[in-house]
Amino acid sequence: MTIESNKEKILISERAGEFKKEQKVECKTSIPTDNVKKIIFVTAYPYLLRQESTEKSVNYSGKVSFFICFEDQEGELKKCECEKEFNGEILDLTLPERVDLKIRVSVERTDADLSGLSLTVSCRLQEEIEITNRLEREYLAGGNELICDQREEEITISLGQRNSNYVLEEEVEVNYGVLEVLHQSAECVVTDCQCGVGRIIVDGQVNLSQILLQSGEKRDIIKESKTAIKRFKTHRSLNFFISFSSTSTTILKLKKFTQN
Repeated sequence: MTIESNKEKILISERAGEFKKEQKVECKTSIPTDNVKKIIFVTAYPYLLRQESTEKSVNYSGKVSFFICFEDQEGELKKCECEKEFNGEILDLTLPERVDLKIRVSVERTDADLSGLSLTVSCRLQEEIEITNRLEREYLAGGNELICDQREEEITISLGQRNSNYVLEEEVEVNYGVLEVLHQSAECVVTDCQCGVGRIIVDGQVNLSQILLQSGEKRDIIKESKTAIKRFKTHRSLNFFISFSSTSTTILKLKKFTQN
Protein backbone atom coordinates (compact mmCIF):
# COMPACT_ATOMS: atom_id res chain seq x y z
CA MET A 1 0.00 0.00 0.00
CA THR A 2 1.46 3.29 -1.15
CA ILE A 3 0.45 6.50 0.55
CA GLU A 4 0.57 9.45 -1.80
CA SER A 5 -0.47 13.03 -1.26
CA ASN A 6 -1.28 15.65 -3.88
CA LYS A 7 -0.54 19.21 -2.94
CA GLU A 8 -1.37 22.39 -4.80
CA LYS A 9 -0.55 26.04 -4.31
CA ILE A 10 -2.92 28.95 -3.88
CA LEU A 11 -2.50 32.72 -3.54
CA ILE A 12 -4.22 34.20 -0.53
CA SER A 13 -4.52 37.79 0.71
CA GLU A 14 -3.45 38.86 4.17
CA ARG A 15 -3.72 42.37 5.55
CA ALA A 16 -0.24 43.62 6.37
CA GLY A 17 -1.12 47.02 7.75
CA GLU A 18 -3.57 49.89 7.81
CA PHE A 19 -2.47 53.47 8.33
CA LYS A 20 -4.20 56.84 8.63
CA LYS A 21 -2.45 60.14 8.04
CA GLU A 22 -3.36 63.73 7.40
CA GLN A 23 -1.60 66.72 5.92
CA LYS A 24 -2.31 70.31 4.98
CA VAL A 25 -2.05 71.36 1.33
CA GLU A 26 -1.76 75.06 0.49
CA CYS A 27 -2.07 76.74 -2.91
CA LYS A 28 -1.23 80.40 -3.48
CA THR A 29 -3.24 82.05 -6.24
CA SER A 30 -2.35 85.05 -8.40
CA ILE A 31 -5.34 87.03 -7.10
CA PRO A 32 -4.35 90.09 -5.00
CA THR A 33 -6.16 90.16 -1.67
CA ASP A 34 -7.07 93.81 -2.26
CA ASN A 35 -9.35 92.64 -5.09
CA VAL A 36 -11.30 90.23 -2.85
CA LYS A 37 -14.26 91.57 -0.91
CA LYS A 38 -15.73 88.25 0.26
CA ILE A 39 -15.07 84.52 -0.22
CA ILE A 40 -18.21 82.72 -1.40
CA PHE A 41 -16.87 79.14 -1.24
CA VAL A 42 -13.74 77.04 -1.69
CA THR A 43 -13.82 73.40 -2.78
CA ALA A 44 -10.94 70.94 -3.17
CA TYR A 45 -10.71 67.64 -5.08
CA PRO A 46 -7.70 65.36 -4.51
CA TYR A 47 -6.56 62.63 -6.88
CA LEU A 48 -3.64 60.21 -6.86
CA LEU A 49 -1.06 60.12 -9.65
CA ARG A 50 1.45 57.59 -8.34
CA GLN A 51 1.74 54.91 -5.67
CA GLU A 52 4.54 52.40 -5.15
CA SER A 53 6.05 50.20 -2.47
CA THR A 54 9.48 48.85 -1.60
CA GLU A 55 10.56 46.40 1.07
CA LYS A 56 10.72 49.19 3.66
CA SER A 57 8.37 51.95 2.54
CA VAL A 58 5.23 53.06 0.74
CA ASN A 59 5.32 56.24 -1.36
CA TYR A 60 2.52 58.06 -3.15
CA SER A 61 1.83 61.44 -4.72
CA GLY A 62 -1.00 63.35 -6.31
CA LYS A 63 -2.60 66.73 -6.83
CA VAL A 64 -5.36 68.77 -5.26
CA SER A 65 -7.53 70.90 -7.55
CA PHE A 66 -9.00 73.97 -5.83
CA PHE A 67 -12.04 75.83 -7.11
CA ILE A 68 -12.67 79.30 -5.64
CA CYS A 69 -15.65 81.63 -6.00
CA PHE A 70 -15.37 85.14 -4.53
CA GLU A 71 -16.90 88.61 -4.73
CA ASP A 72 -14.59 91.40 -5.88
CA GLN A 73 -14.59 95.01 -4.66
CA GLU A 74 -17.11 96.01 -7.36
CA GLY A 75 -19.59 93.36 -6.22
CA GLU A 76 -19.03 91.03 -9.18
CA LEU A 77 -18.72 87.28 -8.71
CA LYS A 78 -15.41 85.82 -9.88
CA LYS A 79 -14.18 82.23 -10.18
CA CYS A 80 -10.73 80.75 -10.44
CA GLU A 81 -8.90 77.42 -10.14
CA CYS A 82 -5.47 76.31 -9.00
CA GLU A 83 -3.64 73.04 -8.36
CA LYS A 84 -1.06 71.91 -5.84
CA GLU A 85 0.94 68.70 -5.62
CA PHE A 86 1.14 66.58 -2.47
CA ASN A 87 3.33 63.66 -1.40
CA GLY A 88 3.10 61.02 1.28
CA GLU A 89 5.17 58.13 2.60
CA ILE A 90 5.24 55.46 5.28
CA LEU A 91 8.69 54.38 6.42
CA ASP A 92 10.25 51.61 8.56
CA LEU A 93 8.15 48.82 7.08
CA THR A 94 8.99 45.18 6.40
CA LEU A 95 7.12 44.13 3.27
CA PRO A 96 7.38 41.16 0.91
CA GLU A 97 7.79 41.65 -2.82
CA ARG A 98 4.15 41.17 -3.74
CA VAL A 99 1.78 43.58 -2.01
CA ASP A 100 -1.41 45.34 -3.05
CA LEU A 101 -1.90 48.99 -2.13
CA LYS A 102 -5.23 50.67 -1.60
CA ILE A 103 -4.91 54.39 -0.90
CA ARG A 104 -7.93 56.63 -0.34
CA VAL A 105 -7.57 60.41 -0.09
CA SER A 106 -10.40 62.72 1.00
CA VAL A 107 -10.78 66.35 2.02
CA GLU A 108 -11.64 67.10 5.64
CA ARG A 109 -12.08 70.87 5.31
CA THR A 110 -11.06 73.87 3.20
CA ASP A 111 -9.93 77.38 4.16
CA ALA A 112 -9.09 80.71 2.50
CA ASP A 113 -6.47 83.16 3.78
CA LEU A 114 -6.59 86.87 2.89
CA SER A 115 -3.84 88.00 5.27
CA GLY A 116 -1.05 88.06 2.65
CA LEU A 117 -0.53 89.89 -0.61
CA SER A 118 -2.40 87.23 -2.63
CA LEU A 119 -5.28 84.89 -1.91
CA THR A 120 -4.15 81.53 -0.48
CA VAL A 121 -6.43 78.50 -0.21
CA SER A 122 -5.78 75.29 1.70
CA CYS A 123 -7.34 71.98 2.64
CA ARG A 124 -6.78 69.25 5.21
CA LEU A 125 -6.27 65.86 3.53
CA GLN A 126 -7.24 62.60 5.19
CA GLU A 127 -5.21 59.66 3.84
CA GLU A 128 -6.04 55.99 4.42
CA ILE A 129 -3.48 53.43 3.31
CA GLU A 130 -4.23 49.70 3.31
CA ILE A 131 -1.47 47.19 2.54
CA THR A 132 -2.33 43.61 1.63
CA ASN A 133 0.19 40.79 1.22
CA ARG A 134 -0.25 38.24 -1.56
CA LEU A 135 1.04 35.00 -0.06
CA GLU A 136 1.53 31.64 -1.72
CA ARG A 137 0.36 28.73 0.41
CA GLU A 138 0.43 24.97 -0.16
CA TYR A 139 -2.61 22.85 0.66
CA LEU A 140 -3.56 19.20 0.46
CA ALA A 141 -5.74 18.68 -2.63
CA GLY A 142 -6.05 14.88 -2.54
CA GLY A 143 -4.11 11.63 -2.55
CA ASN A 144 -4.22 7.85 -2.18
CA GLU A 145 -4.85 5.86 0.99
CA LEU A 146 -5.05 8.99 3.15
CA ILE A 147 -6.88 9.34 6.43
CA CYS A 148 -7.48 13.05 7.02
CA ASP A 149 -8.95 15.20 9.72
CA GLN A 150 -11.12 17.61 7.74
CA ARG A 151 -12.24 21.05 8.87
CA GLU A 152 -13.30 24.27 7.19
CA GLU A 153 -11.00 27.28 7.13
CA GLU A 154 -11.98 30.73 5.92
CA ILE A 155 -9.43 32.47 3.73
CA THR A 156 -9.50 35.68 1.70
CA ILE A 157 -8.65 35.50 -1.97
CA SER A 158 -8.22 38.68 -3.97
CA LEU A 159 -9.55 38.48 -7.50
CA GLY A 160 -8.30 41.94 -8.41
CA GLN A 161 -9.97 45.29 -8.72
CA ARG A 162 -12.26 46.65 -11.37
CA ASN A 163 -13.06 50.30 -11.95
CA SER A 164 -16.39 51.08 -13.58
CA ASN A 165 -17.73 54.45 -14.75
CA TYR A 166 -21.42 55.28 -14.75
CA VAL A 167 -23.16 58.38 -16.10
CA LEU A 168 -25.89 59.75 -13.85
CA GLU A 169 -28.30 62.36 -15.21
CA GLU A 170 -30.70 64.07 -12.82
CA GLU A 171 -33.19 66.81 -13.55
CA VAL A 172 -33.32 69.59 -10.96
CA GLU A 173 -36.41 71.79 -10.83
CA VAL A 174 -36.44 75.10 -8.98
CA ASN A 175 -39.14 77.76 -8.60
CA TYR A 176 -36.88 80.68 -9.48
CA GLY A 177 -34.79 81.80 -12.42
CA VAL A 178 -31.14 80.80 -12.51
CA LEU A 179 -28.54 83.10 -13.99
CA GLU A 180 -25.54 80.81 -13.50
CA VAL A 181 -24.50 77.50 -11.94
CA LEU A 182 -21.57 78.53 -9.77
CA HIS A 183 -20.62 75.05 -8.63
CA GLN A 184 -21.81 71.46 -8.67
CA SER A 185 -20.62 68.32 -6.94
CA ALA A 186 -21.58 64.67 -6.49
CA GLU A 187 -20.64 62.31 -3.66
CA CYS A 188 -21.18 58.53 -3.89
CA VAL A 189 -22.03 56.49 -0.79
CA VAL A 190 -22.26 52.68 -0.95
CA THR A 191 -25.13 51.40 1.22
CA ASP A 192 -25.16 47.68 0.32
CA CYS A 193 -23.50 45.14 -1.94
CA GLN A 194 -24.30 41.60 -3.07
CA CYS A 195 -21.99 39.02 -4.64
CA GLY A 196 -23.53 36.59 -7.10
CA VAL A 197 -22.56 34.29 -9.94
CA GLY A 198 -20.66 36.39 -12.46
CA ARG A 199 -21.70 39.76 -11.08
CA ILE A 200 -21.52 42.23 -8.21
CA ILE A 201 -24.59 44.35 -7.40
CA VAL A 202 -23.84 47.60 -5.58
CA ASP A 203 -26.60 49.73 -4.03
CA GLY A 204 -25.90 53.28 -3.03
CA GLN A 205 -26.92 56.88 -3.12
CA VAL A 206 -25.45 59.89 -4.85
CA ASN A 207 -25.60 63.15 -2.91
CA LEU A 208 -25.88 65.97 -5.43
CA SER A 209 -25.20 69.60 -4.58
CA GLN A 210 -25.43 72.74 -6.68
CA ILE A 211 -24.66 76.37 -5.85
CA LEU A 212 -26.82 78.63 -8.00
CA LEU A 213 -26.88 82.34 -8.71
CA GLN A 214 -30.48 83.56 -8.84
CA SER A 215 -31.47 85.83 -11.72
CA GLY A 216 -33.41 89.06 -11.32
CA GLU A 217 -32.90 91.90 -8.87
CA LYS A 218 -32.12 89.72 -5.83
CA ARG A 219 -29.29 87.71 -7.34
CA ASP A 220 -29.11 85.55 -4.22
CA ILE A 221 -26.69 82.63 -3.99
CA ILE A 222 -28.71 79.49 -3.25
CA LYS A 223 -27.57 75.95 -2.48
CA GLU A 224 -29.74 73.09 -3.72
CA SER A 225 -29.26 69.47 -2.64
CA LYS A 226 -30.73 66.21 -3.86
CA THR A 227 -30.17 62.52 -3.16
CA ALA A 228 -30.43 59.96 -5.95
CA ILE A 229 -30.81 56.25 -5.10
CA LYS A 230 -29.06 54.01 -7.63
CA ARG A 231 -28.14 50.36 -8.26
CA PHE A 232 -25.08 49.42 -10.30
CA LYS A 233 -24.26 45.97 -11.67
CA THR A 234 -20.70 44.95 -12.46
CA HIS A 235 -20.31 41.82 -14.61
CA ARG A 236 -17.30 39.55 -14.55
CA SER A 237 -16.61 36.18 -16.20
CA LEU A 238 -15.95 34.51 -12.85
CA ASN A 239 -18.01 31.96 -11.02
CA PHE A 240 -17.74 33.42 -7.54
CA PHE A 241 -16.45 36.34 -5.54
CA ILE A 242 -14.88 36.13 -2.10
CA SER A 243 -13.75 39.73 -1.77
CA PHE A 244 -13.97 42.68 -4.07
CA SER A 245 -13.14 46.33 -4.45
CA SER A 246 -15.31 48.60 -6.55
CA THR A 247 -14.89 52.25 -7.49
CA SER A 248 -17.53 54.28 -9.29
CA THR A 249 -17.34 57.75 -10.79
CA THR A 250 -20.47 59.84 -11.18
CA ILE A 251 -20.82 62.61 -13.75
CA LEU A 252 -23.45 65.14 -12.77
CA LYS A 253 -25.35 66.90 -15.52
CA LEU A 254 -27.90 69.60 -14.75
CA LYS A 255 -30.40 69.17 -17.56
CA LYS A 256 -32.99 71.85 -16.99
CA PHE A 257 -34.06 74.64 -14.67
CA THR A 258 -37.70 75.67 -14.76
CA GLN A 259 -39.33 78.75 -13.36
CA ASN A 260 -42.91 78.73 -12.08
